[in-house]
Amino acid sequence: MRREAQGTGARSGEQGAEGKAGGKKLKRQSLKSYKPVNPTNPMNSTNPRNQYPLTSIQYPPNVECPISLSSPIQKKIAWARSHCESFGKALLGDQEIAGLLDNLKEAVAASRREMAQTGIVEICRRCDREEGGSCCGAGIENRYDACLLLINCLLGVHLPEERRQSDSCFFSVENGCLLMARHIICINYLCKNVTDQVDPCRIATVREKEGEEVNALFVLHERIKTVLKQWT
Repeated sequence: MRREAQGTGARSGEQGAEGKAGGKKLKRQSLKSYKPVNPTNPMNSTNPRNQYPLTSIQYPPNVECPISLSSPIQKKIAWARSHCESFGKALLGDQEIAGLLDNLKEAVAASRREMAQTGIVEICRRCDREEGGSCCGAGIENRYDACLLLINCLLGVHLPEERRQSDSCFFSVENGCLLMARHIICINYLCKNVTDQVDPCRIATVREKEGEEVNALFVLHERIKTVLKQWT
């Protein structure tokens, strides 16, 4: 089971049929093997190349370039920090990105609030602290790309220097997940322990809020990638 995130409640989630009013229970599925369906709502707007007087980024020795999804998590974190330092002010100055960041923060708050109201947060807390379970195992962090980590930096999240526990996700801390912008698998995975205890209609409401969070994150992610391609 997942721990609550930053005191409010992150847990792993699985997007599936239990979100429908029919309420069929899902078979238990490994978080690492789960493959969610990505939303399709790309942003086609672009930012003029010369809007900000930026030059090509100068990478520190520990920053891998080009970065890829298969790069070690420490390299992706270094890339995110370096880009936030070099481009953060300009990215936050982009009105569209600033608006999308606000949308994401609102969607995240609404999603986690709904999770708390349905009792999912408490179920996850008991599983993690009293039953010794956790869905946030080591290796989950490898699903995160560098741009998603950059978004967390823009949101003021301090990315860790090292893993806290050898068997846990790199971003798992004492109170849960420290990230605000999470991978879709971390947003919408629900284990059988949750789906067995929460009414399907309440889960459907959670799914609706999660969908808004995933959509807001996707649009922001695409916008930032488009802008960075112009600047670098």
